[in-house]
Amino acid sequence: MTSPPPPELTSPEAASSLRTRLTGLGYSERGLAERLGRNALGLPRLFDHRWRERSPTTSALDPLIGLLLMGEETELSELAGLLEPDHIRALEEMRLIEVRGPWAQSHLNLFPCRGLLVATDNALPNPSLNKVSCLFPDSYVLANIVDRAPVDQALDLCTGSGIYALRAASHARAVVGVDISERAIAFSRFNAGFNDIRNVDFQVGDLYAPVAGSTFDLIIANAPFNPEPETPAGLEAPSGSQAAALFSGGRSGEELLSRVIAGLDRHLSPGGVCHLVTLLVHPTQGPDYRERVSQWLEGRLSDFDVLIWAIPWNHFERYKGDEAKTAFLKEHFERFEFGTISIRRRRAKEPIYYHGPPPQTAYPLFDEDGEIKLRIDDQAFAAYQPSAP
Repeated sequence: MTSPPPPELTSPEAASSLRTRLTGLGYSERGLAERLGRNALGLPRLFDHRWRERSPTTSALDPLIGLLLMGEETELSELAGLLEPDHIRALEEMRLIEVRGPWAQSHLNLFPCRGLLVATDNALPNPSLNKVSCLFPDSYVLANIVDRAPVDQALDLCTGSGIYALRAASHARAVVGVDISERAIAFSRFNAGFNDIRNVDFQVGDLYAPVAGSTFDLIIANAPFNPEPETPAGLEAPSGSQAAALFSGGRSGEELLSRVIAGLDRHLSPGGVCHLVTLLVHPTQGPDYRERVSQWLEGRLSDFDVLIWAIPWNHFERYKGDEAKTAFLKEHFERFEFGTISIRRRRAKEPIYYHGPPPQTAYPLFDEDGEIKLRIDDQAFAAYQPSAP
């Protein structure tokens, strides 16, 4: 299977016209949810490839959903009432679709997220490709739960498609997005141009290496977090193991997470906040989660406020059918959680440490327009009492 090239911005004017047309047609969280249904978080069910079977009714958005989300071959005649010939030409020139005779198909996905349209690789298997991750539910959580108070400098680590950097650009004077994958940086630069966002600089590199010596008011990261017994974290995928490499956090699941947190003392400005979305692993042996966070912060936990909102997660089901990986998980881990970790360089007189469920009144997390009902801001931290040393 050949690797589709990353998208390329050929005309900002054509991109603007296409973006306006798609959003005007209702290609948004609300529009997609009305056709595809909603998951438990309130988001559209973006990965239901049996969507036509499950919902036999039709919608004007069907040709666009099939083409831009589901990777289906779509007749150009079906698109004629939705897109102008110039829009079809722009999609093809920007490598978002391929046109073959009377048919169009895309090997990429185009996701709506709070007014942005974000291109990624699709979710279909391709062992030869180091993919740029789709926008999964955790992507929407991290892209939206971050406080939108104005900041000066923001940093997005493991930027992937650039979604978090692009969301941060709405309230930061300048943003840097970093990823070890050149393909990811190509996508993120395209997405910035496609959405006419100009205050973001994307750089290829390993976590903080491209920004050595710099500090930031906001740091965001959705680092790969799955415990993988054979796939190192943060590396380009060897042939045949793309899926594992895309999500691998190494054997511990925490190889990248721990490095992101360890860099906060050097790179987080006074009063600055880091927001992470991750799988929280609980090994069968070793220190508990608070002790590990303290170790990653080199024993300086008291210099930070830590707010962890997490829910139980049955990660043992991930490798159902793969006896070796399931046995690995059951041998090394007693339980898992999924959630967000927010670390603020301390403002309170006494440090705050909270690890538990988020406010229960917030579910489903998203409203009909894809707006999240939670913000992790100073008030969220203030709701919890200072912790014991």
